Amino acid sequence: LWCTMRQSLRESYLGFHPLTSSNPSFYARILGTHHCRDTHPFKEYWARDSCRPLISSVMTKAEKESLDLLPNAKTRPAAIMTKMRIIAQRMTPLISDSVSFSLNFMESSKAVVDLLKFADRIVTTPMPFAYSHMLSMLVFIFVYVTPLLYCGPLETGQGWTSCIVITFCCYGLLEVGICLENPFGWDETDLDLEKFGKVMALESDVIAVTARTERGLKSVELRTDADLTVSSALSVVTDPHTINAAKERDNANSTATEG
Repeated sequence: LWCTMRQSLRESYLGFHPLTSSNPSFYARILGTHHCRDTHPFKEYWARDSCRPLISSVMTKAEKESLDLLPNAKTRPAAIMTKMRIIAQRMTPLISDSVSFSLNFMESSKAVVDLLKFADRIVTTPMPFAYSHMLSMLVFIFVYVTPLLYCGPLETGQGWTSCIVITFCCYGLLEVGICLENPFGWDETDLDLEKFGKVMALESDVIAVTARTERGLKSVELRTDADLTVSSALSVVTDPHTINAAKERDNANSTATEG
């Protein structure tokens, strides 16, 4: 569910990771193209997304084929949530406090869907051009008229320091506004959706292992952060290219950080 929600907010609009457009070795093997910001490759290869946890490792081929029948990425979270609600209804008779379980699950699932809608409104509702244009013009006029009104001769330096500070502040606020317009993008200042996904995947593993232990079932080994790159046996992706792309992207990020 989280992987499809992430793709509906980011990859469906911006394509795959931007590092791939500058380094053809990342997705050339998978997509056969270097223009990874184009939405066409995403529509065709959405199941081979290298963002962790790999979406290809958490669904079967049958599930992938059923999701392929949907018109676009925005409808996949709704379809998955519907299936989860059906499963919850089937589980209800097996739970002692069935009424409370059913109500809590329905309320929680509704809250998740509502939050996704709110986030999608942030992405799909840009700043009105007239407002943005007028704000830029006012900042431009204010910044370039202020020195003529408040500054003395250049030799004395009177007022010039404050004007320089005002310039940095005004244009800095404009840049911050641009960065905050869509916090779900690929910029370094945007929210790290991959980190959120990894945390949820590892926490889900802990819940599943704890539940199996309490019921006396055979325990399984918990995954680590590095294990989220590895596809499962039910993976849609039968070749290692997606896994290699994720690892190479991690290496590129580490090199850029060290630099």
